[in-house]
Amino acid sequence: MLNSSRALHQAETPARTQISPFPLAIWSGIVAGLVEGFGLLLFQRIDWKNWGEMVHVSVQIIWISTAVNLILFSIVALVLSIIDRLAPRLQLYRFYVLIFAILIFQDWLYIPKRLVFGADFLLAVGLAFFLSRQLESRGISAIGLSRKTLPWVVMAGLLVTLSIFGGTWVRGQIPQAS
Repeated sequence: MLNSSRALHQAETPARTQISPFPLAIWSGIVAGLVEGFGLLLFQRIDWKNWGEMVHVSVQIIWISTAVNLILFSIVALVLSIIDRLAPRLQLYRFYVLIFAILIFQDWLYIPKRLVFGADFLLAVGLAFFLSRQLESRGISAIGLSRKTLPWVVMAGLLVTLSIFGGTWVRGQIPQAS
């Protein structure tokens, strides 16, 4: 009797599919890092008169920011994955897109350093909600989109990184004029 009621309960309860946050985290980390690196270089050029008060960056910042964001976003994905396994009733996978969008927008809004921390965080949360609502209303799965485009994003990140290292190596091979 006990086995039949357990089987009946399992039949009524739909099987929960496990959605991993790692593809979205990797995609988000690479995209956020590339935009951050190029953004830092761009804002250094645009605001060159006032940039002296801030840190000067070289082209190496592109691959460094990509690697750092990739590590940080992967740590967030690991924490989300652990929480999701410990408390499956939370259905945390529904918030993956929102969480990573907040992290991406916060990262990008911090680049020009024109907003105070609270303001750029609130704007990042607002933009993330807007993005997730727009994707949902159009029937676009951000997780599915990230899985489809992940190989292209990884290749773009590797191409940029190899180009930077290759350019640095070539410049080191050219003899300096005395």
